[in-house]
Amino acid sequence: MTRRLVRTVAVAVLLASPWVMSHAEAHRSWVPVAALMAALQGYAASRALSRNLRLPGGLAGIVLPAALVTIYPGSTLSVWPGLLQGLICFALCLLFAQSLRPHATPLVTHFATLVRGPLPPALRRYTWGVTLMWAVFFASQIALSLLMFLFASRQHWLFFVSTATGPLAVLLFLVEFLYRRIHLRGHQQETLADMARLFADFRADPARFRP
Repeated sequence: MTRRLVRTVAVAVLLASPWVMSHAEAHRSWVPVAALMAALQGYAASRALSRNLRLPGGLAGIVLPAALVTIYPGSTLSVWPGLLQGLICFALCLLFAQSLRPHATPLVTHFATLVRGPLPPALRRYTWGVTLMWAVFFASQIALSLLMFLFASRQHWLFFVSTATGPLAVLLFLVEFLYRRIHLRGHQQETLADMARLFADFRADPARFRP
């Protein structure tokens, strides 16, 4: 029950964040609310990255965003959605890219092995490429956000950093899934149900999924 409540609050904060930050930028009386929301988002990001708020990085993830919004509300609020999106994409890019180091197990290879056991060489090469694809995707999100911030309208940039990354990731996942179903028909295929079970197992015990 407590976990469900925490997840519900987290989703509500994420959905309300663009409106609250924009409103606080125009009405400074909302700055304390924006600072609280920034601290909650920093808490979520720190927990996702460290899984241990007793680390200094976890505390900084709470205090630093709230301090920036409180002390420098104008400049911080104007770029906060991009900073948050950039942090999330950087962390995910690093997660996939680090697993491509020599003698490391690519992240997608590791997940595929958990589902189907040892992989033949062709599938190991394929899952290496999919891991690289995801690293490049999240890096491209950071680059596109920066380019849009510099050269596009603020409305288009805000839409991109607040809304577009999630649907684009889902679209890429579905395209890769369909490509795999068509071009790797000679190999055992994971179903969407297999992936859903894998995700549920990951939520229950993340440590077991570390390469």
